[in-house]
Amino acid sequence: KIEYNLEKESTIHLSVYNLLGQRVRDIENTYKTAGTYTSIWNGLNNQGQQMPSGVYIVEINNQESRSIKFVTLLK
Repeated sequence: KIEYNLEKESTIHLSVYNLLGQRVRDIENTYKTAGTYTSIWNGLNNQGQQMPSGVYIVEINNQESRSIKFVTLLK
């Protein structure tokens, strides 16, 4: 689960990267109104393959801000 809050409406981009900085999954690229949201990453990459257990970087950004979170994927 990846939870985030938008103070005002905007288009958000939510992506997952490995620790080498390579993008492994695009989760959202959507226009949303202000509010609190939850997105789910099922552990798959953009090609539908299961990613190995480990630490990943989640980037959430819009026109005004950027947020980085570290998450641990456990199998």
